[in-house]
Amino acid sequence: MQASLFEATPEPVAVVSVALLRRILQAAPAQLRDDPEVGVLAAELGVEFAQPAQRGIDPDWLGHAVACVRRAAERKAEITAEDVWALLKRPPARPNDIGHALATAAASGYIERTDRFAATTTSRVSGGRQKRVWRSLVRNSEAL
Repeated sequence: MQASLFEATPEPVAVVSVALLRRILQAAPAQLRDDPEVGVLAAELGVEFAQPAQRGIDPDWLGHAVACVRRAAERKAEITAEDVWALLKRPPARPNDIGHALATAAASGYIERTDRFAATTTSRVSGGRQKRVWRSLVRNSEAL
């Protein structure tokens, strides 16, 4: 006998207070903090993470990477992390540092996140997972 939809067990719903979410974000591991989506959520909640230099990100590399994000955003209406990888002259110390560069570029007004993802086209370090699509806010502006 087949159970009706009304007899199905409902999915649990989690209700989390803003204060608890702030504490969770502050205790988040560095790998999670590098996720641009987590950075945006943290900014909306007023949670500040350690600065890049405190997390081991070379400030010179970060500046170069943000410039690459802007360059990619000037050339295309939408970009992914792969577009940034293609422009980097030197790779980051940790692949997750690309996420911080994208979040920094978003905070600088060069790009904004979308709710879309694109399939990975190169085999760098992503392991085939989908990459967030970012919308350019500087398309066709003067090149760096």
